[in-house]
Amino acid sequence: MQNLAKKMADDYCEQLFWPSMEIIAGEILSFPKVKTKDIICPKCNSENIRYDIHESRFHCGECSLAWDDKLYALVEFPEESAPFEEEGTGYPAWESGDNGALYVPEEDYIRHTGKSPEREKCYRAACWPDSQKYMGTKGCEPIQDENGIRDFGTSAYWVPLLLTEEVTNRRTDKKKAPVCPECGGTDIDILSGEGVAVCNGCHLEWPYVED
Repeated sequence: MQNLAKKMADDYCEQLFWPSMEIIAGEILSFPKVKTKDIICPKCNSENIRYDIHESRFHCGECSLAWDDKLYALVEFPEESAPFEEEGTGYPAWESGDNGALYVPEEDYIRHTGKSPEREKCYRAACWPDSQKYMGTKGCEPIQDENGIRDFGTSAYWVPLLLTEEVTNRRTDKKKAPVCPECGGTDIDILSGEGVAVCNGCHLEWPYVED
């Protein structure tokens, strides 16, 4: 009886404390927090899904589809956007010039069309303060609808994927990343068309001509 009582007490303690220890260990060791257990492939419905933390993309082990849960596709009205509008999926695209156009999650787009969206029609939601550098930029649209503001906050923008990749490439190109004369930072954006360099640390701007 003593052994049985001890085993029951040990089992209870394990159930009580182990989840907390897992959370603490995960935070200390920086385990990825993305769960794939309940995620299915939007193309083939497979549950054999893995998440690449370096690419920030989901990968299907059955059909090899890859998708980004933070990527959105611009769909036009009425041919493309009708099924999403019926489901209440997506956010309105006010500046598309096409009444009824929507920004819909990439996985929903794939689920309806069976294919990935064209890169030229892909967007990311840039939240404040990251959205500052896209304000007034051609092709970037402020998020103004109620649901969009609720999900992304005020002063958020829809930014073309190609533009976000262009900014990233400018930052990672060491040949085009001078040292800020004010704070010594190296996180620099080069605005080639304007001949200006901008420090993302102290926001200093100065004339800069690329070699």
